Amino acid sequence: MIELQLLRRDLDGVASLLARRGYCLDVSDFAALEADRKAVQVETEQLQSQRNALSKQIGAARGKG
Repeated sequence: MIELQLLRRDLDGVASLLARRGYCLDVSDFAALEADRKAVQVETEQLQSQRNALSKQIGAARGKG
């Protein structure tokens, strides 16, 4: 099994090693999927941050009555 961190660090190197074994890794598709994953991760982190901020506001409002 190939580690994702290795693919993210050295995609072209992994693709060339796989090519020697007869497997063709579509580097552009993998890179596009990785870019999409990063975008979704950033959006998720932003939404979690907003949720946490709203939770703090709700807690402060309840504390004040």
